[in-house]
Amino acid sequence: SDGRTQITLEKNPNYYGDISEIENVRFISYQTMEELFEARYAVDGVVKISGRYVSDFQSSKRFKLFPYELPQYTAVFINMDKTVLGSKSVRIALNKAMDKQILLNLLSYKVLIETPLFELNQAETSAPDVTAAKEALYAAGYKLKKEDTEGTGLRYDDDGKPLTLDIIVRKYDEGSDPASEMQKLTDFLKVSWRNVGIDLKIEFLEQDEFKGRMIERNYDLLIVGQNLGYNLDTYSYWHSTQANPTGQNFSNYKSFQVDTLIENIRSIFDVDKRNEALKQLDTQIKSDVPAIFLYRPIYYYASDGKVSGVSMDGVVFPSDRFVRIKNWKFEK
Repeated sequence: SDGRTQITLEKNPNYYGDISEIENVRFISYQTMEELFEARYAVDGVVKISGRYVSDFQSSKRFKLFPYELPQYTAVFINMDKTVLGSKSVRIALNKAMDKQILLNLLSYKVLIETPLFELNQAETSAPDVTAAKEALYAAGYKLKKEDTEGTGLRYDDDGKPLTLDIIVRKYDEGSDPASEMQKLTDFLKVSWRNVGIDLKIEFLEQDEFKGRMIERNYDLLIVGQNLGYNLDTYSYWHSTQANPTGQNFSNYKSFQVDTLIENIRSIFDVDKRNEALKQLDTQIKSDVPAIFLYRPIYYYASDGKVSGVSMDGVVFPSDRFVRIKNWKFEK
């Protein structure tokens, strides 16, 4: 076996809606994107292309690429149950010490975000403020040594303990795009925070250990992505009832005001009132800094042009590209 998996679907002639002229769709799964790209002349379409492979497919004259963004984002989640990170000043410092534009230049095909509320327009990226970050840390009781003979540049509390934070990251196959992305991101965070006196310890964990640590909330900081789904609901991620081992409130964020707004937004159908409530929710989350919202990825779907009518508008999951299969037609 060459490692490929194939599944063929046939058209249902009894489908209640408009019937597509496409009789069969065959899916071929390759073990790696490299193998898929090598076999590109054997396929008519490729979904969820990202990273360095975008330029590879762009340079192949055979395909037309359709960009799309899924309702997902990557963030640094701050465990607010940890004593150090329970300080709002420390969380503010973590956020203000970062220049996201530098991060954007390091990573390919990303869009910076400032809020997890995708129903709102993303504001312009907040400017970094290293001075304000240092002042916030000083206010939280973390000061530089008067005589830093070793030149560490680290900050210490009143007991002489250095300000050190632990961040956990999922480990990916060496050489893969996700592995490269996480390495660049953690290097960026380490340099940014060291610049204001914070030492960052990075742990790359295999999937099972990573999930276990997430469930236990055994971390200071966590890098992970979240997908908001079709209704863009934030309850699962930011309501205080989800700050438990089975929930996805990875910051252990508990706010009565935020809970109330999230609950109310679910039952508000007037557009203007809903937007106002969303803005209030956004303001409260930004004020509390339970996480640092980084970016959302841009993906591409490649089609060889044999079929017209392909569209990625409104796609939430990659499979949604088939919603308009009734419009697909073979080019004569």
